[in-house]
Amino acid sequence: MTPRAEEYPSVGATLDGLSFRIKLGLTISASLLGIALVTSLASSYVHYEALNRSIKTRLSSVAEVCAELIDPRLHERLRTAKDMQDPEYLRLIHRLNAILRTEPGLKYIYTMRPADGTPTSHDFTFVLDGGSAAHPPGASSPDFSGIGSRYTTLPDWAKRVLITGKPAVDDAPVLDKWGWTLSGYAPLFNDQGRPIAVVGVDMSADELAHAMSDVYRVSAMMFAFALVLGLVLSVVLSRRIMQPVEVLYDATRRIAGGDLSQPIRHERRDEFGVVMTTFNEMMDHLKQAQQEIAEQAYTQSQLQLAAAVQARLFRWEPVGDPRVELGHYVRTADDTGGDWAHYHLSQGRRLYVLCGDVTGHGVASAMVAAAVAGGFECLKAKLAVGDHAGQLARVMESFDAIVHAAGQGEFPMTMFAMVLDLETGEIEYVSAAHPAARVISPRASGSSVRNLITWGNFLGFEAPQTFTVHHSRIEPGDTVVVFSDGLIERRNSDGKIYGGRRLDRFLRGLPAASPEDLCDAVLADTRHYAQTDEIDDDVSLVVVKYCGAQPAAKHDERQTAS
Repeated sequence: MTPRAEEYPSVGATLDGLSFRIKLGLTISASLLGIALVTSLASSYVHYEALNRSIKTRLSSVAEVCAELIDPRLHERLRTAKDMQDPEYLRLIHRLNAILRTEPGLKYIYTMRPADGTPTSHDFTFVLDGGSAAHPPGASSPDFSGIGSRYTTLPDWAKRVLITGKPAVDDAPVLDKWGWTLSGYAPLFNDQGRPIAVVGVDMSADELAHAMSDVYRVSAMMFAFALVLGLVLSVVLSRRIMQPVEVLYDATRRIAGGDLSQPIRHERRDEFGVVMTTFNEMMDHLKQAQQEIAEQAYTQSQLQLAAAVQARLFRWEPVGDPRVELGHYVRTADDTGGDWAHYHLSQGRRLYVLCGDVTGHGVASAMVAAAVAGGFECLKAKLAVGDHAGQLARVMESFDAIVHAAGQGEFPMTMFAMVLDLETGEIEYVSAAHPAARVISPRASGSSVRNLITWGNFLGFEAPQTFTVHHSRIEPGDTVVVFSDGLIERRNSDGKIYGGRRLDRFLRGLPAASPEDLCDAVLADTRHYAQTDEIDDDVSLVVVKYCGAQPAAKHDERQTAS
């Protein structure tokens, strides 16, 4: 029964709390806000970092230039407050103050030396002080520091300038009573190349502070703009997105209920139109898959039926005669097979041995084999009465007609048929394009193997046809091996087949064995050759050991199929 549309809840009904539209709108708004905020912060941060690097590079350069302007020997001589009247001292002070006036943003230029003369000192004393950029140099300047003035808060990383001999700049601006300041330091070397003092340059960091304020201000503006834009777009986009989403949702609910009869009808040419078209194609594929599953189920039921028919028809009957020992093996490559083999004792002395192989695989081949098996069951009654002469040829003619009728010439069958007279050891045999049977004869120096070679056309290929019966004789103790081509056509990993010559060599090397042991030995050798137990073609094997007219000392016959 096809579910009714009202049985499917709407998209909104499947959500708790806020409706899906509102949630979608909030998601879009939040996404836009996040993108705008991240973009503005990233842009402002990049600008701030570029400005910070520029100022630090400038500070480092100014500090190194100032260090080049100072005579280290004069700097070493300046020790007391009296030295502040030295003309050379005043000349250096005015030169540093000139740099302050010409470099915008600079606040202070000064030099310091360690109080105890060691680079690891914690106390430093001022030597030169160019004053402040806002005031003239000299003792009257409010920011002036005279020779010997103590300074104990120099940063540790700035002190390392005396140890490493390399310039350095503050990592970040410092806020003190003079405002935001960024400082750079360069070493002052004596004539021996040893750092003896630190040249410090302070620069106003207000520009950096303003840049950071700009970061916050731009971010706030972008946030407000994104909030308004996000709300507007969320309403528009949620309406445009929700309509096709609801259509797709309803379609998925119908499919979940098993309804594949209603495709989505639309005229959209956008991405949702492509999705809806693809969705309809998926529904078509699902319907095809349903049909294929139904067909596979039907085919499987037919295979099970064919297998059941074969199981009933392909039964080995007990012979129970001491003049002969029998063994057999039949295995199909699929659930059903096209091989058929059988033996039947007629008139108390004539043993019929038959082995056939229908070309192809599947149910059709299995049905042809089943028709042959059923036909032979009907022929058994005729074999039990009347003159034996010509019986084998008539059996083959009957099989020929059965295969042609069942397969319509499309599924011909090979067959080897043999009649063994248990009193005399005489053999009559016919082959319809089937592999030749082997006769194993024990000898004092080892077994000999000969082939019962004959030629003939496939059964059911061109009907009717006549068959030539061949004759031979075996002695007590001889064994006849009848098989289908699936036995000798097994392949190894290199793709080479087992072949009849290898089988002959193997049979010649076998010691005397019962038919069932011989079956096991041959099958084990083919498995060893192929290095696998899997088979690609049906395999049939029938072994007949003739014990002679006198009862055998020991009788052992396999009664069930392997």
